[in-house]
Amino acid sequence: TNKNIIEKIESVEKDVSGLKKEIDSIRSSEDERDAETRRVRILEFGDEVAHSQGHSKERYTQVLHDIDVYDQYCKAHPQFKNSQTIGARKLILKAYDKHLEQNDFL
Repeated sequence: TNKNIIEKIESVEKDVSGLKKEIDSIRSSEDERDAETRRVRILEFGDEVAHSQGHSKERYTQVLHDIDVYDQYCKAHPQFKNSQTIGARKLILKAYDKHLEQNDFL
């Protein structure tokens, strides 16, 4: 009957809605984990630069990409702690500019 079909459709819609919420939650957790991973790479790279460890231009390019993606995530998620990378970012950008000027990447 039509009533049974309507009930089944409503049940499926409810299930799909619940799955969508679960998928959104998982995606959000994955995005936050990705941001945390990028933050760790930025901080580690900043430490390496601070201790005068040399890097290739490609490695700088990767960490600059990490900084961009991390900053975008932080802007979209203001509750996410961002202050931890400020010093490392400045140090990395300053070192990158210096290496560009002197053309002395590894």
